[in-house]
Amino acid sequence: MFKRLLLLLCCAIAGSSAVLFFFWQQATQLPTWYSNPSTTASLPAKTEQNETQIQPSQQQVLSKISDHLKGANAKREVQLDANEVNTLILSGIAQTSDKSRLAQAVVKTNTQIQDGKISAGAVIDFRTIPLNELPSQEQVAISKLLSTVPILKYRPVYIEVEGKPKVHNKQISLDETTRVKLGSLSLTLSDMYQRFGLDEKRLNQQVANELKKLPVEVKDVEVMGDRLVVRG
Repeated sequence: MFKRLLLLLCCAIAGSSAVLFFFWQQATQLPTWYSNPSTTASLPAKTEQNETQIQPSQQQVLSKISDHLKGANAKREVQLDANEVNTLILSGIAQTSDKSRLAQAVVKTNTQIQDGKISAGAVIDFRTIPLNELPSQEQVAISKLLSTVPILKYRPVYIEVEGKPKVHNKQISLDETTRVKLGSLSLTLSDMYQRFGLDEKRLNQQVANELKKLPVEVKDVEVMGDRLVVRG
């Protein structure tokens, strides 16, 4: 009897270890477009030269939006491809990296638009930031993530948000189909909130705040094919 119980216990432990290993493997997988460097990488420090390299691309995209949505002869609609959306994301990170410690941990970003959805992902290296210098809510979320997947203390992680943006009460937010990827592990927003203490209202507010920086008021946004259509 004792041997049988011991065998069952060993099988249960082995099964739990296999599940945990599978979870860790999925959560720590990096995307194929990311080439992991031999040394720790992060966004470069903000300098006048860096601003010169980033600003023209950002200005081109913002000018395109403004030209299409402003003025008497404007079409009131502009289509942005994945590279243009990624340019806005990169510019936003570069501009806030001197204010946000978490932004400094972003190594590389990638944006894709397909199948009626937009996905924006980033490789983040938590080793580059001291947790005690982050806002309390970010400390709690990251601490939960690191306690669930401890190996992320020693290597970068890929986080991606995929879904359809929508405009509600003049604010852009994420729709109910939005999913978050941790490595190659896909979770619903409710799963992320439950597991890591992220707040849905806060996340949607951050999205709205970023898009308020556009040079025009956005009235509608839609993903069509491989383009993000913005109407104003």
